[in-house]
Amino acid sequence: MACKKQDSVSSGKQPAEFSQQLAANIAGKAVVLNNTMSQNREILKGMFTMFGDNGGQRRQMYNIDAAISALDGDINTKSTFRIQLNNVKTGIFDITGEDSVFQPLTGSYAVLSIRSAANSYSLVLYTASVKKQPFKVQVTGFEYPPYSSIPTVTGTFNGVLYNTQNIADSVIVKNGAFKVRF
Repeated sequence: MACKKQDSVSSGKQPAEFSQQLAANIAGKAVVLNNTMSQNREILKGMFTMFGDNGGQRRQMYNIDAAISALDGDINTKSTFRIQLNNVKTGIFDITGEDSVFQPLTGSYAVLSIRSAANSYSLVLYTASVKKQPFKVQVTGFEYPPYSSIPTVTGTFNGVLYNTQNIADSVIVKNGAFKVRF
């Protein structure tokens, strides 16, 4: 009796291309992003970095960058939502705003930047605040696919981000979920 093996090598078919996703309700707007390495790559990116510190410890950092438009109702407004997790692993990250968004190698943070189409010099940054409840990110999966040094990271996020110039101005982020790799 012969055994029929139906994998990508014996059948000549290529495995399906990995699809990334990010979905959330940001400022009352549904945001749903999907892409692959070859399609719509610019709208959603994951970036994995491994580095050593002065104490000889190895650290793993992960960034998720999402390009979002029309958060304020203007179709031409460009926004970027970024989450950075230092020492990434499965678990809950309480992002408190203690880490500066300008310390890319030392901190975990979430930041929403909104640039007006009418005035490209107008940029408003929203981040977690040390004076308020933390922005929560839960990493539910951190796995290396076979034969890869780049992990797939999955998780959820929720919280409030505050205007860095006016804490009374805030953006609510609800029901966030992501699955990214590249």
